[in-house]
Amino acid sequence: MALAFVLGMTPVHAEQPLPRQKSGGSEVEVTSPQQHGSDLFDDVPNGHWADEEIGWAVRTGVMTGIDNGVFGLNAPVSRQEIVTFLFRVNALLDGPGNEKSVNGSEHFDDVSPGHEASDEIGWAVFSGITSGVAERTFDPDGTVTRAQVVTLLHRLNNLVNGPSHSRAAGSDRFDDLQVGHWADAAVGWAVVSNITSGVGPSTFDPGGLVTRAQTAAFLHRLTHLDPATVRMPVEFVAVSADRGHTCAVRSDGQVLCWGANRYGQADPPQGRFTSVTTGGHHSCGLRADGAIVCWGANERGQSAAPEGGYRGVATGQNHSCGIRADFSVICWGADGNGQSNPPDGGFTTVEAGHNHSCGLRQDQTIACWGSNLLKQATPPEGRFTSLSVGALHSCATSREGGVTCWGANRFGETEAPVGSYQSVAAGHEHSCGVLATGSVICWGADRFKQTEPPTGRYKAVAAGAEHSCGIRRDQTLHCWGHNSARQAALPEGEPFKAITAGSLHTCGLSTNNTVLCWGDNRYGQGDPPDVKFTAVANGDLHSCGLRMFNAVSCWGADWFGQANPPEGPFTHLAAGGAHSCGITSDKTITCWGDNNHGQATPPAGAFTALAAGTAHTCGIRTSGTITCWGNNNHSQATPPAGTYTTITAGQSHSCAVADDFTAACWGNNDHGQATPPAGAFTALAAGTAHTCGIRTSRTITCWGNNNHSQATPPAGTYTTITAGQSHSCAVGQDQTVTCWGRLPVMPVPTGVRLTLNGG
Repeated sequence: MALAFVLGMTPVHAEQPLPRQKSGGSEVEVTSPQQHGSDLFDDVPNGHWADEEIGWAVRTGVMTGIDNGVFGLNAPVSRQEIVTFLFRVNALLDGPGNEKSVNGSEHFDDVSPGHEASDEIGWAVFSGITSGVAERTFDPDGTVTRAQVVTLLHRLNNLVNGPSHSRAAGSDRFDDLQVGHWADAAVGWAVVSNITSGVGPSTFDPGGLVTRAQTAAFLHRLTHLDPATVRMPVEFVAVSADRGHTCAVRSDGQVLCWGANRYGQADPPQGRFTSVTTGGHHSCGLRADGAIVCWGANERGQSAAPEGGYRGVATGQNHSCGIRADFSVICWGADGNGQSNPPDGGFTTVEAGHNHSCGLRQDQTIACWGSNLLKQATPPEGRFTSLSVGALHSCATSREGGVTCWGANRFGETEAPVGSYQSVAAGHEHSCGVLATGSVICWGADRFKQTEPPTGRYKAVAAGAEHSCGIRRDQTLHCWGHNSARQAALPEGEPFKAITAGSLHTCGLSTNNTVLCWGDNRYGQGDPPDVKFTAVANGDLHSCGLRMFNAVSCWGADWFGQANPPEGPFTHLAAGGAHSCGITSDKTITCWGDNNHGQATPPAGAFTALAAGTAHTCGIRTSGTITCWGNNNHSQATPPAGTYTTITAGQSHSCAVADDFTAACWGNNDHGQATPPAGAFTALAAGTAHTCGIRTSRTITCWGNNNHSQATPPAGTYTTITAGQSHSCAVGQDQTVTCWGRLPVMPVPTGVRLTLNGG
């Protein structure tokens, strides 16, 4: 529901020390978790859109009423009130900097030493939440707008959870928010975080005042979203579309492709790329080091790029072209029409079509070569700033901003509408352009609605055979048109099949067998090598992965040799505090790293599963029994009798799933982490002082320390689980990752959802 309502001129009142019951009752402190705002205040009707949020705000002490039995639904919020609310939320989330040693009167002349919000104002300045309205002026009684409140919430989120690193922009969604507006980034964050969706489909109302009801909702959503997740948009910098497949370059340089893949044209190699281009059945990318790499069909040599350094690359139906470092053009592949025989000279852009090619020379004139049956290789005279070549037609933008097209015109694909353009893209039988306003307009064939782009502000567009894609200004990607091979179905997120958490970092194994890590990276534990893996395991400050052919690679802290594995081959892997272990091909265990408690000295025998804690290790023997070794100060290395199928080890406790699917734990139990609930489980994960398990219903149950909500899992069904120091993560059945608790996980890779219920 939109959060904007007509605002009355109700005066702002000071916060009361305690909430009260409705008039007629005695004053009581509110403690019941079931109470809503309508249970407490006369002016909050039962079923009010913010009824639950107001009840939460009062129960937690974040807000109170403004009078006996009155909450003040539509009363505006003052500057001193909003920093007071944020101060309390920061304490609720156990955020940093909640000390009251900083006094607002030290910074502002209009805040007296005994002012009721002096400490909160001082905290807000000290924490970087606000700096006042002018030098030495805070204006405590001044009201706050929607843009101001969202900005303050954004800063509090960054204070508690770390920078969001999202390039989402409010101006991409709302017409009343200009590009570069001082609250542009904060509004964009609020939208992708589900804090607000604006007051209408394209209206945010940045100057509108904020009511107390809206403020309660904003604060509730920041801390208790249900489901409590934030899904950051996938960010792209380049996109290319052809007949049946699409490729795009993410902001981290990784190329993703989707759609038709009969020849491997949608299977890009690993590495960092600056651009990508799609041909008939092949694709090429320009690496960050200037090399060209192609993949897919190669029957005409179109994927056999010559070695050397390049400035650009283009792919046609069965040929490819590149701009060398000296600005000359070279082509390879099919040449039956001369499409791979470029003229001499220097070029800044090269484009390849079905059987012809065109280039933008350094003097901004256009030269074309190859098939010219439909005049597609007869460019217009003049000087141009950008160029795009389709199957049988081409388009270019002039220096004045107009678009000119030439070649085949069966469906009007060369009849560009009059207007001022930033760029243009030519497809097979349609074309699209980005106007100076940021909107996309398309023309030509429209059998599959490939010329009907969604609204929004864009910075780039690509036209394929019967579909189109555009990158919006917030770096999100949108496609429309024909989807027979899922060429218009976006990769919503990086799909994962395994996840592992260290103390302050997390790594995931994607379905394409690459490892992505996020969180703390002070020792390089978040920088996996660019190779294929089959498994990954995190220790406290290091990580290890099981590579193809069963070799092990480790990265991160290596003070005890924990990141220096021996030669394999290994079949299973585990990483502990500062040691690592693996099961070799003969089912024996080899360990390396810290051994001060004997945790790296495994017993003899054959094992099928392995788990490493901070300073102890446990393994399941081929008989199904468990043997542990290493530190045993809390009996974490003294397992119970019985036979088990899976095992996990935390800081100083261990857990395992028995043959009958019940969970058993042993070791330190100071937070209840070794007291599992009844029921059937398929997987367990032990963190520092909490444990989580996946039940046979695929739902998650956690127990133990919950000071940061690490033991409060979201709803849903999951396939794998991991637990860290103060956070937990799981892979859902949709192959995306959800994390909760105190999250050391910014920035995150694509496909990871973060909860906001932890500190």
